[in-house]
Parts: sequence; structure tokens; C-alpha cells
Amino acid sequence: MSQDTLVYATPHSAEPVLAGTLVLMSVFRHTACPHAAGKIVHNLDLLSKRTELSEEFRDLCTRLCEDWRCIPFSAVSTGPQPVSVKQSETVH
Repeated sequence: MSQDTLVYATPHSAEPVLAGTLVLMSVFRHTACPHAAGKIVHNLDLLSKRTELSEEFRDLCTRLCEDWRCIPFSAVSTGPQPVSVKQSETVH
């Protein structure tokens, strides 16, 4: 079985897809990896079609999927930008 088959397999429950999508969003936030962005779009599209989810949740996934599809490639390829944090803003 190829890695793509494992990544894109549809589990019986939507929870693993949702959990994986949240992890990919975190990965994307830190790396701006275009592969992560593509998998996020794919997973959101899968979730938008899951009949066991509420119509409102499926609509949310559809809107998020469209938002992720609209991310300009330049934003993906440049990587994350450094953020300066003042010492007083540091959370302990």
C-alpha cells in the first residue's frame, strides 16, 4: 500500500480526518508546506461530504475548503514570517 493510499483513505469515522486536518493546519502554520495545504483542502472536501456530520458542519468545511484553495501560492512558498514578541507579552 502506498503512502498516498494511507493518507487519503476514508476512515469509518470523521474524527480521524478532522484530527489529522487540525494537525496539518498546525504544520502549515509553522512550515507553510504546500503539501500540507493540499492535504488540508482534500480533507476539508472529504469532511464536507460526510453525511453523518451536521449540515452546518459540512457547510463550514465547504467554506473552509474554498478559503484554503484560495491561498496564493506565493504565500505558501515564502514560508512563515518571524514575529517579534515583547518580553511583557511572553506567556509563561
